[in-house]
Amino acid sequence: MSRSNPELKMPVWQTNPEGGVRRVGVELEMNGLSVDRLAEIVAGFLKLSTRFVGRYERVLIGDPAGDWKVELDFMLLKEMGREFRQSRELLDDLKDSVENILKWLAEPLVPLELVSPPLPLHRLGEIEALIKHLREHGAKGTSNQPTNAFGMQFNPEIPDTDPEVLTAYLKAFLCLYDWIFKRANIDLTRRITRYIDPFPGDYV
Repeated sequence: MSRSNPELKMPVWQTNPEGGVRRVGVELEMNGLSVDRLAEIVAGFLKLSTRFVGRYERVLIGDPAGDWKVELDFMLLKEMGREFRQSRELLDDLKDSVENILKWLAEPLVPLELVSPPLPLHRLGEIEALIKHLREHGAKGTSNQPTNAFGMQFNPEIPDTDPEVLTAYLKAFLCLYDWIFKRANIDLTRRITRYIDPFPGDYV
């Protein structure tokens, strides 16, 4: 599937250490949808199949780049959701009650997360189109509610394993951090929840 956007700026260095196209993993946080509904929307958009992992996790298969994940971003609930309690013993009833309480508490606060496989850079246009599609189908982001402190994360593949190259990237980021922070126009909710604490000045 190709939804390339010619307006998306690509990095100057577009190959990885092996000479192939650099890849980037993307993580999107949101609410307003159930796990099943989010998986259904993404699977339909990307022409993928859905595999059940637990009550709070789905894996989307069929993408040449690898599997996509849809999950509630709450490790304890994910672990509980992988348990299948068929007996009606007191301990199982207690676990069900605890899980239901945690689910009720988590739903308005804890985001759903969509995690892509490492995608070739030229597929970033698909992510942009997917975000628009998700919004049209009810997904909510940070700006929709004061309690939403969600994020979008890029995990780019390194262009070279040379220590000097990696050091140069780190130095460039640290030197430009204040400028990047200002240009990012970060939502107030993200700032006050300290999810994006700046690097300590002493470290820099």
